[in-house]
Amino acid sequence: MNSDYSDDPVLAALSVLEVEDVSAGRAAGLRRRCHAVLSLETTASEPAHKWPGWRRWLAPAVATAWSAIYVVEAIRRALAFYRAS
Repeated sequence: MNSDYSDDPVLAALSVLEVEDVSAGRAAGLRRRCHAVLSLETTASEPAHKWPGWRRWLAPAVATAWSAIYVVEAIRRALAFYRAS
């Protein structure tokens, strides 16, 4: 890496800054805490809301119907445009 920053005053100013890092003890403590949290088993609990069965399929059904109507209308208008010209 080039350490001659005479042509760039910003890099020259940044080059005099010291590198700071986390101490080895602090890094080990953080790593230990992270491993402890990640190793916990997550238990499947009851969902916050229990929706009736019909609500699970209602939104996809409405979205599918809306998309089908949109596509059919787009095709119908395209055919009407081409037939008119």
